[in-house]
Amino acid sequence: MGVVPDIVDLIHRSVRSMRDSERQVADVVLADLQFAMTASASEIAAKADVSTASITRFCRALGFDNMREFKLCVAQNLAISSHFMSNSVARSDSFGELVRSVTDGLGAAIVEAAKDIDVDSLAKALAIISTARLIHVLPMDIESAGNSTDLFNQMLRLGTSTSYHALPEEQRMVVTASSDDSAFMVLSAEPANRDVLELFEAIAQKDLPAILIAPGLPVGTMFPGVHLKIGPSITQDLFARSSRRYKQSVVVELLCTGSSLELGRGLRRDSALLLDQPSPPIKR
Repeated sequence: MGVVPDIVDLIHRSVRSMRDSERQVADVVLADLQFAMTASASEIAAKADVSTASITRFCRALGFDNMREFKLCVAQNLAISSHFMSNSVARSDSFGELVRSVTDGLGAAIVEAAKDIDVDSLAKALAIISTARLIHVLPMDIESAGNSTDLFNQMLRLGTSTSYHALPEEQRMVVTASSDDSAFMVLSAEPANRDVLELFEAIAQKDLPAILIAPGLPVGTMFPGVHLKIGPSITQDLFARSSRRYKQSVVVELLCTGSSLELGRGLRRDSALLLDQPSPPIKR
């Protein structure tokens, strides 16, 4: 057996060249891989509001000869992603089994993060950080709050003036009032909600540098800046959120380490390290 392709990554890489009807099928598949694996072509077509011929074209756009090959790949992906969970949720599990399950699963998430990194996008993001005089860190959900706080603190310690804003209404106000030498760093685990889309629109209107650390965006959604993709988790289990958080953390570490090494310096201003900055207040 050859290497099993990551079906989610394959869809995200192929969707730009698909027709609108095939993109509708992609949205249905990405929303529920289990359904895509078990449903018939007519059931998927009905849910995507397309013809059954669109299902065939969708499978071929991904490189599969037919729907059977596509569904086999989905099944293999689900089996691989759930492997480390097979013995970790029963009440009878030992502490040793729990440790192995969690560390193996999250270790795999970190390894996966490496293949999601686009080096050119990373270089552009580091250039934005190196030239900005003020960076606004904007977490879009509770899953991103921890990494956003870490990013805020590390940027301060590297000598970059940084602010942290968690409330949606405050974020939009900050974007609207930002000066020309500002930049935005947006962290999100699920970027499809209304607050995120409204923030994207506000950033686009300001036409200022921006960095997004998030999974692939839904079809038709655009981010007006550099998008550092963390890759979605295809699991729906208890580790799915942790997987996204760890992948996000890897990107944050790359940006902070790259900045400390001045890999993005082109027009970087001279700045002293700020070692005793307070953490952002916790807002409830």
